[in-house]
Amino acid sequence: MSQKVDDAGTVYTATSPTPWSVVIAGSDSAVKTAGVVTATGNSSTTQDKLVLDNDTTNDPSYLTQFTFANNTVADQKNVQFDLDIPDGVVATGIVVPKGEVSDKNYLPGDLTFTYTLTLADGTTETGTAAGGDTITSTNGAAIRHAALVVNELAAGAALNLTGALTTKVGNVITTNNTFSVLGTLNATLDDGTAVKNGDVLIFGISMTFDGQSAPSATAKMTETVTEPYAAVYGYVLQNNQAPGATNAGTMAIMTTGNFAHTTDSIYEPIFYYVIPTATTFVSATNVDPSATVSEFTADDGRTVVKIDYTGTGLSVKTTTGQVQLNLANKADALPGTYSFAMYIYSPTTALDNATKVTDTSYTEGNADAVSFYHGQGISAWTINTAGIFTDFTFAKGTQDTDAVTAGNSNAYATTDSHFYVSLVNTANDGQDHDGTVIVNLPTEGDSEALASPLPSPGPSPYRSITRLRTVLVRY
Repeated sequence: MSQKVDDAGTVYTATSPTPWSVVIAGSDSAVKTAGVVTATGNSSTTQDKLVLDNDTTNDPSYLTQFTFANNTVADQKNVQFDLDIPDGVVATGIVVPKGEVSDKNYLPGDLTFTYTLTLADGTTETGTAAGGDTITSTNGAAIRHAALVVNELAAGAALNLTGALTTKVGNVITTNNTFSVLGTLNATLDDGTAVKNGDVLIFGISMTFDGQSAPSATAKMTETVTEPYAAVYGYVLQNNQAPGATNAGTMAIMTTGNFAHTTDSIYEPIFYYVIPTATTFVSATNVDPSATVSEFTADDGRTVVKIDYTGTGLSVKTTTGQVQLNLANKADALPGTYSFAMYIYSPTTALDNATKVTDTSYTEGNADAVSFYHGQGISAWTINTAGIFTDFTFAKGTQDTDAVTAGNSNAYATTDSHFYVSLVNTANDGQDHDGTVIVNLPTEGDSEALASPLPSPGPSPYRSITRLRTVLVRY
């Protein structure tokens, strides 16, 4: 190639190191056919796995999907697709593609399919379907083989779209143009033998052009029978880094999304949230009322919030994200970063999470609990404040797991209540500070000023303490 590039007559010349050529076929030339097919897995996040259980909520919306292309230079009539569907699944229908020219598919014209179905009971059925239809057996038996002959495929025709059968935008639901096999995994093979965990099921497709004795293209998709397993991941968000902030942040389950898993349900889980030592537990949201929410103290003094679904018969769904803790920053929290941890256990649901708890005091001795913090949100809780020199008072009553600004005690408890004064000096001004704190403590034996009228029957175990003893502390 030579090109004149300016008025001075400068010419650039280039020679291709790999020359190419095109042969133009005449009207009587033989056309060499060329087809391409692919087979992909089911609609779950683990496309090569089919879950063996009795839970219909985690069944895939389709078992397998196919794509194809006619790479022949001329239109081709009566192209046949043969679909092989393995024993062990109940194939209830086949969605055939329709004519469409878009950025995904190039299928000009109206498509029509004539078909022959071979069913699990040994019978066959024939019929005709328009593009976009779902082919089903009339007697309800599972489909084992389908021979589909499409009326015509244009030169360069291609079906490329796989994935969701429908798309919802607002309130509008659109059916996507796919080539899909619908159905479910069965508990038994056609001869009554039980389907087992680890069984391998192979779906196949072939594409044969009219007049050919052998397929132009073939493809297979292997799917393995597996037990249901869930993937649980948590995140931590912090809204406020100031000491005393009441709406400081949250610890919660994130939606599973595209993380590899075969079920969205976790049966009767127990969650253990090891909260940052600079925080206190405020409340739990998105927790079923049947679950038990409690607090306990680990061996290292850290507070753990336990949410226990044991005995409820309920499952927690990971599709929406649930089980959230709301935290407040302690009023006397010092500047710095604070760690946290999140663990989960289920008695029956297998979990993809692999990291087991090492300090079982965080899980009340449950060595089978696994970590589910995924690193989303923040990696450490932060307290950041301007310099102060002050004091804070706290009480830890018999009903409290941690020291709080307003403690609760049972009047009939045999254990002691505790009161604390926390002195905080973050002024960072290079000076020593002296101060005086006046601490008011409740007196023993106070029997006056009940919190509310006595319920019937019997006395209330709770009372509001109004008599105070004053202690002067200098530091």
